[in-house]
Amino acid sequence: MPAATVIEVTDATFAADVLERSKSLPVVVDFWAPGAAPAACSAPSSKKSPPKTKAASSSPS
Repeated sequence: MPAATVIEVTDATFAADVLERSKSLPVVVDFWAPGAAPAACSAPSSKKSPPKTKAASSSPS
């Protein structure tokens, strides 16, 4: 299997770099923008551990 290749694509190169390339091999596209609030908000929360509940933090009687 060939090694994965990461390519930065612009609006000008999207057709050639993604659409044409996808005719001969699988292509995965990660749409990203610096001001993408939903992604920016959810990314840090996925790395946080869940809050401790009273039952989980108390010792057994």
